[in-house]
Amino acid sequence: QGFLFPSTFIAMLATSEQSELAVATTTLLIWRSLGMVVGVAGSSVVVQNALLHYLDVFVQGGGKSRVISQVRASVEAVALLESPYREQAIHSYESALRVTFVGCAVMSAAAALLISPIKLPRLGAK
Repeated sequence: QGFLFPSTFIAMLATSEQSELAVATTTLLIWRSLGMVVGVAGSSVVVQNALLHYLDVFVQGGGKSRVISQVRASVEAVALLESPYREQAIHSYESALRVTFVGCAVMSAAAALLISPIKLPRLGAK
């Protein structure tokens, strides 16, 4: 975001008329805010669903349902688990976060491919 925000702002300045800059700036900020909210919500959905799947796969033993409900309720519960369950829960979180990271990387690559053909005019002297 640190690289994209200034570059999109400069691109918007280069392509907008001076009389439209206030509206264009506001619209750009709204889209950025909406994108951040959707990004956080989307990655949260992926983490929660992947965690549920991996907890079901990796947690083994008699207290499986209890451990899954504790771990889904709070990440702090992982530190309080007994020995075999703690490693299983950590492995589940690790796998869920890996899936989320790969998903975010794929989405970023797709976004880069979608915007790569866009040609903007050079910022001229005014």
